[in-house]
Amino acid sequence: SLKILQCCVENEIPYVLESPTSSFLWRTDNLLGFVNINGAIISSLDFCQYGMRWKKPTCLMHPRLPGLDSLLQCHGVQGVCSSTQRAHIKLHGRDPTGTFWTLRAQPYPLRLCNDIARILSANLV
Repeated sequence: SLKILQCCVENEIPYVLESPTSSFLWRTDNLLGFVNINGAIISSLDFCQYGMRWKKPTCLMHPRLPGLDSLLQCHGVQGVCSSTQRAHIKLHGRDPTGTFWTLRAQPYPLRLCNDIARILSANLV
């Protein structure tokens, strides 16, 4: 991934790398070196702020694309969502239909997709 991102940097192509906040990726020396050398930033967001019942903290690394650092984060306490005031669904085990919660939580919320698309298209103009 970093080789592709470096190619993007060299060719002035905007990029975004996404992974859950808990991913070991964000703590690797290679990624942190890329961030420092290329002036990238890591922005955080939570799926619960886009209509999902689970928090699913997620990070985006990008070359300071205006707007991506304004995506919404949950400020709830003790597992209660700041948006809905309801407890977050924990992403472990299976839902009542037998589907793993982590599988159910994989797709991006539509509202988040729309926000990211709007932000990226504004940066391409």
